Amino acid sequence: MKENKWVKIAKQIIKEEDFELYINDKGFYALKDLQGADLGDIQEREYTNLASIIDDLSLYHQDYYINDIKEVLEINLEEDRNYVDWSDYYNYIKEHKEEVEQKYSNVDYLLDELYVIIWCYDIPELNEKIREEE
Repeated sequence: MKENKWVKIAKQIIKEEDFELYINDKGFYALKDLQGADLGDIQEREYTNLASIIDDLSLYHQDYYINDIKEVLEINLEEDRNYVDWSDYYNYIKEHKEEVEQKYSNVDYLLDELYVIIWCYDIPELNEKIREEE
């Protein structure tokens, strides 16, 4: 797998959410939950690409990214709209970048992380298979 910008960011997201990414004895990606919670038996799953891992960690993204963004920026887009998805927060940060930079030291990297989380299946490098499913 190519170690480009998006692959590095995906791996960093996995690490920041307290997981260790490894290749199991069958040749698939697998996760070790470093906090030991193993929600949804995530440690038992096997993955053929990074996009499927990022997608599977959506519950963790909410805690590690969206809730943090709401708290640090003191915003809650859900209060103003009937439906909000993570791309709304991405767009908000992009549109209010100067304001956000006062509270986040590396806004560009935050945007890149959100981009990977939201559009992981649209990034070819994250969809490269480590091996074919059996």
